[in-house]
Amino acid sequence: MVWFCLCGMNLISLCHAGQLAGRYPPSVGLGKQREVIAVGRNAALRDHYEHTLSELQSYQLVFVDESGCDKRIGFRRRGWSPRGVTPAKIAQFHRGQRYQILPAYSQDGVVLARVFQGSTDADIFLDFIRQLLCHCTPFPGKRSVIIMDNAWFHRAQSIDHRQ
Repeated sequence: MVWFCLCGMNLISLCHAGQLAGRYPPSVGLGKQREVIAVGRNAALRDHYEHTLSELQSYQLVFVDESGCDKRIGFRRRGWSPRGVTPAKIAQFHRGQRYQILPAYSQDGVVLARVFQGSTDADIFLDFIRQLLCHCTPFPGKRSVIIMDNAWFHRAQSIDHRQ
């Protein structure tokens, strides 16, 4: 049974009040965040990646990763409700104009960044990499290894992946 109390003008559960006060762990009475595990996860490839990365110096590395936002940036995916009741929020599903940031970081800070409207595709990413290469040096020099995630546009045929 969930006990409720009035806190100011809001009705909250005692369990949630206890969580806010630090008396109970966050998992008591609330839904837990689930872990998402990739189907293509391969322990041998990950070990090889970590071993190869450990042989490099930090000044050689440049990290590239894109991020986007739209009007839904403040949209919460989780909410509170009594047990047995699904939390709901009335919202419009129009996300509006989308903006992307495409940065490249090294240990010295941001090497190059691009902000634009729309979504990242292979052509935009290839143009960004061409600009980034002007700031890089041949291996084993400073900023000579570009590390990126496995997004589909990173694997375009026009982008040369050398080992």
